[in-house]
Amino acid sequence: MKLFLFKTVATITGSLIALNLTVGNAINSTVAAIFNGANAVISWGAERLLTWIDKDRYEHASLTTNQSSELMELNLLMSANKVKEDAIASKTWTMGHTIALNRIGNALYSSCNWEPAKIHKYFRDLVESIPGMSYMSGDDFEDKSSV
Repeated sequence: MKLFLFKTVATITGSLIALNLTVGNAINSTVAAIFNGANAVISWGAERLLTWIDKDRYEHASLTTNQSSELMELNLLMSANKVKEDAIASKTWTMGHTIALNRIGNALYSSCNWEPAKIHKYFRDLVESIPGMSYMSGDDFEDKSSV
């Protein structure tokens, strides 16, 4: 019974939040802010209710979610290292390597909440650890004299 109730509450609140996000973002930014506030209230209520229904299951689900995010970040960093290893093995840097790092960087930014400066620092250290390679970001091409 606990499992059924837990899953029902989780599904209903998740659906409400998804609906609020869809409707709020479709209308305009002011309405989206209102819907985001409603989502915060729904999330807070769902957390309290799910904890009351089955605290152990809720804590396990929270830990599992956090671990999934950390595993995704680790996999992205391992992929970046594979790009480096491939460049070393092929003794050249190709457009494919650049595209791969761009995609990894986009995923780190959008899914792992990395700031662009942190991504560029990580990639600069990674690329410049390859003998004879230097890293250039879009910022490296900006005309600093006009600032």
